[in-house]
Parts: sequence; C-alpha cells; structure tokens
Amino acid sequence: SEGKYSDEAEKKLMMDMIETYPESEFAQELKVYLGLIENPPEVTAFIEAEHSMLGGQKPEVYIPLYQAVADSFPRTKSAYQARFFIAYAYEYYIGDKEKAFQIYEELSEETPSVNSEVYVNLAKEKLAYAEQEERLLKEVKDNIAYFEMRIEEFEKGMKLTDRPESEIKILEESSLPQVNGNGHTGLRKIRARNARIRRRYFED
Repeated sequence: SEGKYSDEAEKKLMMDMIETYPESEFAQELKVYLGLIENPPEVTAFIEAEHSMLGGQKPEVYIPLYQAVADSFPRTKSAYQARFFIAYAYEYYIGDKEKAFQIYEELSEETPSVNSEVYVNLAKEKLAYAEQEERLLKEVKDNIAYFEMRIEEFEKGMKLTDRPESEIKILEESSLPQVNGNGHTGLRKIRARNARIRRRYFED
C-alpha cells in the first residue's frame, strides 16, 4: 500500500507466502485475492453443507457435512458457524434438546476470538434465554398449582391449616405469594406477576 513493491514483486511475495504456509487461513485469503480459488476451502465446504440443508436433505445428510467443516477447519469462522448450526439443527429440526444444549455449552466455553466471537456470544445468549424460559415456566406451573389448591380449598371449605404438614411446608418454601384473610392481597400479587410474565414473553 506504500508503493514499495512493484506489482510483479508484490505478487511474487504473495506466492512465496502461499508456498511457505500453504494450509494457513491467510494463504487461503491470498489465493482468493489473487483469483487462484473462488473461496477458501472451509467456506467452500460450509457452502456445500448449506446447499444440502437448503436443498431439502435430511439432517442425517447435512449435519455430517457441517461436522466435517468443524473437524477439518477447527479455528476458522466457518467452523464456529457450523458448530452453532449443528446445535440449532438438533434443537429445532431433530428435537434433541439435550444434544443441542451440550453443543451450545461447549461453544459458549470457547475463548472469544475474531473468528469465534459472534457464535460464542450467540451460544451464551441461547443458554441464558433457556435458563430464563425454564424459570418462567416454573413460575407459571407454580401459579397454576397454587390456584388449583385454592379452588380445592373453596370447594371443600378447607383452610390452610387443614392441609397436610408436607403441603404447608411446600407453600411456605415456594416463591408463591402469601394470601391474607380475604385473599385479595395474594390475588393482586399473582395478577402482577402474570402481567410481568406476559410482558417478558410477548413484548421483550
């Protein structure tokens, strides 16, 4: 860029770099720059996997192609992208969430770099969202269980003290709102909590 090399000398320098470090990622970029290849090999392999998926092939066909990218070019951007998509495919196309989140977890533990940062952060966000969703679902289930118990009390004319000691303990230790004598305070708390849940689900 400073004009210290003639075009011929510059090209010779690039070819020397390619010959000296033929498998390096930089050498692949030089080959693309010089028009020797259309794409670096890891990009070509990723595109092949992507075409297989978009072409309607089954997961057992395209997942090994993505895995080959990750195995053959482990520190490239394409490799991290392939690993993230493998996890995504297991979660949404195969329905194996345990396998998917194992891959997300492994990816999230990688040290962020120029090539990995985007997919490491996406994996971390995915895990954080799943944890939040699990917590929200537990809150919803707890609220449903609480209402069912209250309905049972009204139908049978029961009081909290009439319940088995084990159930009373569960209520005391849970995060459910405690209801006063007329039930209104607890109901307002439940409605407020449900409103927060709806906002987090549908507005965030």
